[in-house]
Amino acid sequence: MHREKKVPLNPRKLALYTLLFGIVTFALISFFYLSLDLPIAEAAHSLKGTFIVTAGKLISDLASKHVIQTITFITLVAGAIDAIFYGLSLRAKSILLVSMSTMTAMLTGDELKWLFGRLPSADVF
Repeated sequence: MHREKKVPLNPRKLALYTLLFGIVTFALISFFYLSLDLPIAEAAHSLKGTFIVTAGKLISDLASKHVIQTITFITLVAGAIDAIFYGLSLRAKSILLVSMSTMTAMLTGDELKWLFGRLPSADVF
């Protein structure tokens, strides 16, 4: 069988794609925040004091940010140890990709919440 030779992506194209997808992502997040998140948050605020809010708070506390951050950190360390002792295998790459993506998503989410006024700046910094 003949394998096709992979051509590396041009760094200039990669930077352009990264910028383009970053702008598109920001636009989509802004659109969904204004069209969905705000109305849903206002509707949820009207349910304050009901069983639904109490149950939601309990579930939210069980999946607290600190628990997820701790699990993500442990996963990152495990992936790094796996890469050090067994080489950068597909398993190690997958573990590192998932943990780094989770960390990036959490940081981005906090920054966007702050940007849209959902978190006080003291909670972010």
